[in-house]
Amino acid sequence: MTRAAVIGCGDVSVVHLQAIGNLAGIDLVGVCDTDPARAAAAAARYGVPGFAGHRELLDAVRPEVVHVCTPHHQHAPVAIDCLEAGVGVLVEKPVAHVVAEADRLIAAARERPDVKVGICLQNRYNTATQGARALSTPGNSARFWAARPPCSGTVIRRTTRPGRGVDAYGTAAAASSSTRPSTLST
Repeated sequence: MTRAAVIGCGDVSVVHLQAIGNLAGIDLVGVCDTDPARAAAAAARYGVPGFAGHRELLDAVRPEVVHVCTPHHQHAPVAIDCLEAGVGVLVEKPVAHVVAEADRLIAAARERPDVKVGICLQNRYNTATQGARALSTPGNSARFWAARPPCSGTVIRRTTRPGRGVDAYGTAAAASSSTRPSTLST
């Protein structure tokens, strides 16, 4: 069994945790989040130890691969710590919040060619992305500013993202007074 862990227990982690649970030969051995309530909720839900610090998780449960689902500015530093510990990583997009951090991760990966690194780029399969790609074929001079998949009715931005209400585990997150859902009509 491959020992896997998830660092960052926000909304996107649910998809990673479900995928890990659905894969044969993968054993979830721990979760981590800097928010103790979120880490505890995910740990209880999946029956694994929960940790507040990723280095603590790496030392205690010794995973072979870690899914990095933290806020964007934490992707590269956490992934680099995993690589230095000899642990493979799957990093959520974007790889980093600035190019310099992405370059640091690339350099760390080159120093550890025996450890695998993957970046989650699933949006390339979304309807809007496929449509944009079709429009941008050689010889087509079409320019586009934005694209969104076809839908009907009103689209309301989710208010279940970290820091914006209730998270994926049903725990209250600190809502910012400057954050408000927006409504887009079609």
